[in-house]
Amino acid sequence: QAHRSNVGDRKSQVRSSAIREHKMHNLAPSRTAANEAEFLESVQHIWGHFFVENMARHMAKNIEGMSGEDSFRLIKYFPSLMVQEFVDGEIAVNMVTMNPATGNYKQIAMNAVKGSSNSLSTGKLDGDRIVYDQQRKRIVQYFVGGGRQEMALSEENIAGLIELSEALESYYQDSLVIKLAIKAD
Repeated sequence: QAHRSNVGDRKSQVRSSAIREHKMHNLAPSRTAANEAEFLESVQHIWGHFFVENMARHMAKNIEGMSGEDSFRLIKYFPSLMVQEFVDGEIAVNMVTMNPATGNYKQIAMNAVKGSSNSLSTGKLDGDRIVYDQQRKRIVQYFVGGGRQEMALSEENIAGLIELSEALESYYQDSLVIKLAIKAD
């Protein structure tokens, strides 16, 4: 019923994200749902990918001996489930306000492709990779994916997305996963 009242008969994108999920390289790709049955199937699929044996072992190891005052760290282990209207654009961007490859919370990692957000989330296209170091105030990794000659994002797009992600991280006071579809208009 929540799906119907919020999305109606439009396609929806079902996503899961937890910071720890990214560090464990246990991503469950987002799924597009065209109706309520596909929505329920997508939720089951995503949650099923998160609660796997290696994640349970990792959680048990890292929360052992944790006191009440630092139990806020547990939040990073539990996935959120996000449902949004599916928006298709010319460029798909996934940004994380921490570098999931290194765990560095002072770097913004960005992946982008020309094409649908589904292509980026499911790994169908090899995305461009940009890592911006917030302390050094410069891009420290710049990789054009898929053997292409040019980035999907312009320098102006990259600068704007860095500014946006820093503003959102400052507002929410936490690391974020930000997924965008950019349209030409």
